[in-house]
Order: sequence, then structure tokens, then C-alpha cells
Amino acid sequence: MDDLVKTFEAFRAHDPQQALLLSLAAIAGGALLLDSLRAGLILLLRPSGSAEVTLARAIFLSITRPLQVSIYILGLWAAGFLILSAMPAPFQATPLPGRFIAVALLFTATWALKRTSGEVRDFVKRQRARTDGGYDDFSAIEALHMGSLAVLYLVAGLILLGIIGVPPSALAGLGVAGGLGAYALTMANQILISNIFAGLVLYFDRPFGPGDWIISENGAIEGTVVRIGLRLTVITGFDQRPIYVPNSIFNSTATINASRMNNRRIKQYVGVRYVDFPKVESIMAEIRKYLAEHPGIDSNRTTLVNLVNGSTNMGSSIEGCFGSSSINFQIYAFTKVTNWVRFQNVQDEIMLKVGRIILDEGAEIAFPTTTLDVATPPEQTRPQEASPETA
Repeated sequence: MDDLVKTFEAFRAHDPQQALLLSLAAIAGGALLLDSLRAGLILLLRPSGSAEVTLARAIFLSITRPLQVSIYILGLWAAGFLILSAMPAPFQATPLPGRFIAVALLFTATWALKRTSGEVRDFVKRQRARTDGGYDDFSAIEALHMGSLAVLYLVAGLILLGIIGVPPSALAGLGVAGGLGAYALTMANQILISNIFAGLVLYFDRPFGPGDWIISENGAIEGTVVRIGLRLTVITGFDQRPIYVPNSIFNSTATINASRMNNRRIKQYVGVRYVDFPKVESIMAEIRKYLAEHPGIDSNRTTLVNLVNGSTNMGSSIEGCFGSSSINFQIYAFTKVTNWVRFQNVQDEIMLKVGRIILDEGAEIAFPTTTLDVATPPEQTRPQEASPETA
């Protein structure tokens, strides 16, 4: 190796221009060789067909583009070093090329780490995605991803200041000025800061996540969560209109997460005619038996078929089991499914069967009726006809 270096130095002393061209050609050839090696590794590691993407493969594919840029940057650095070495001494002393190369390499390293963080996030999401039709809660993963990016940008910024030659005393002064600026910003934008703080609380407490169906306590906000940002949360209402809610709202109001329920409740009221009173007990027994055998009903939860206790709204008035037009009973059970569409299908199936049970027992479902009793008027006495004698 030493002999090769001595030979090259002698060649450069004899013909500097030829030596410079030879060096540039060697650098360009080395860069192309490394780039070809990178491309070959990409082809070997690229997934084919439905092959599962492993974490190592995903990370490598995420850094290939920054790696390619780094190869060219290093080639430019080597070429610039050779060019400067052939120039007069004042040009060789300038630090600008070195700083430019350092900034470029810092940029590519930050770029590669950012892409790697995104690939790791997507890989974890794919591994933890539910296949049972439920909603995925990736709030913690998104929070870790955003936190890692914040740390990455902070460290990269500090390194950048060191590369461009900002002294530590200036950094301290910048910190004091930044603290004063942050205080002024806090005083002037308390609502903005409260929304950002509330966004961080949502990320770490995870009361809901993207895909969850949420309802505010007062019912003013209802829909499916699309995205939780640092300042606001995007919700799609059931009419498909987007709702943009400041995060601080969720710090001051209770929120119902309907997507995290374990069961859905069936609570229906049925009334039969008064003439079917002898059949009510048999009807209720058949419905209890049917619910106990139904595969969609959770037997570990409360299941009731009983006469109502006065809290029903049967028509236009609140009435108990002996209503104005019917004998009322309730069906109270919990389904195993929580998906709203599937729940509706199970409830429809059960209620239609209840109607058939009532008909099979020879009874009928009651509807509001009014019986009008008309009193028979007393028979009127007809006046006696006048006799000829009295005429």
C-alpha cells in the first residue's frame, strides 16, 4: 500500500493534471461500484409476491436512498479534497467545503433515521393489526414515532449548530432568548398551548384512537376518529362531514368510546292484547328459552324477559305492565357482537322470532285501541190514540 501511495505521489509530481484526472476517475468508479452493490442488495432483499416484509428488510429498504446520496457526497468530498490539494495554499485553508460536506452528511443521516422510524412504525402496525373486524388503536405507536422524530430533530439541530461554528456561549444566549420567547408565546397563545398539551395527554392516556366511534357527554360531537393531531382531532360524522375538534375540549368534557364496548344491549318492549292474558306467561317462557339457546346472546350477561316496571314509553305515555291498551313486557339481553351493523342483524333476527312466538301461542301484538260503550236509550211510551168517543 505504501509503495502504491509513493508511486501515485511521484506521478502527481511529474504530471499533476493527469494525476488529478486519474484520481477523479477512481473516485467516480468507486462511487458507481458502491451504488451498483447497493442496487444489487435492494434486488436481493426486495419482497416478491406475497412474501412477508421482515423488520430488517424494511429498515434496509428505508435507508437505501439516503445511502445512495451519501455515496455521491463522499465521492464529491474526495474529489474536492484532491482539487484543493492541487490549488494554492490560501484555497486549501478554507473550511467551507468540509463544513458543506458535514452538513450534507448530517442531512442524509437525519433523513435515513426519519425513514427508519417510519418503517418501524408501519411494521409494528402491520404486526398488531386486528383481523376480527375490530378497530386498531395505534395511539401509543404514533406517540413514540412523533417523540423519536422530535428527539432526532433536536439532536440534528444541535449538531448543525456545532458544524457551522456556533460557540456554546451563543447557544446559552440563544437558550435564554428562546426561553423569553417561549414565555411570551405562552402568554399570547394560551389556547394554542392548552390544545397542544391536551393532544399530548390524548396520545399517552389513549381514551380513544383512530377508527373509534366516540360520543361527547352532551351529544354535540359524535363520529369516527380519523386523526389525533397535536392541536386538534379530526372526526368524521355519520353524515360523512368532517368535524375539527380542539384537543382542549376533551379535557373538559366526558367522552364515550362506543368502539371499546364488550357487548351491545338489546332493550325492547312488547305488548299483547288483554284478551291474551292467559297466554302471557307461556309467551315469556318461550322467549326466555329462545334467548338462552341463541348463539349471538352472551349468557354471561344479564338476560331478562319480564313484565315492565313502569319506565317504558309505550306510545305517547309512560305506563307500566298493565297499559292502556296492552299487557307489556320487556326483552333485555346483551349480544356478543359489538359491530353496529352485525348487532342490528342479530336484534332483527331476535325480534322477528319473538313476533312468531306470540303468533304461535295464538296471541297477537296489541296496538292502541279505544272501546266505546254506547248506552241503550229507554223505550219511549207512545201516546194513546184518541178514541171516537173522546173525539
